[in-house]
Amino acid sequence: MSQSDSTRRPPQALRRDHPVESEHGVRNDPFFWLRERESAEVIDYLTAENAHVEHALTETRELQHTLYQ
Repeated sequence: MSQSDSTRRPPQALRRDHPVESEHGVRNDPFFWLRERESAEVIDYLTAENAHVEHALTETRELQHTLYQ
């Protein structure tokens, strides 16, 4: 069974320039868009990230259960 790229490699969040002003000046926050919790794009990205982690940690499921108990 082949695995999709979305589970083999971690998803990469897009970088979008977004200036953030503070008393120390302006800085760029390229991941500011991830704050939009209701955005379908953010939800899709987080779903892909969760799928990747679930796949990456499959072999540790029993250990996770043991540690939790």
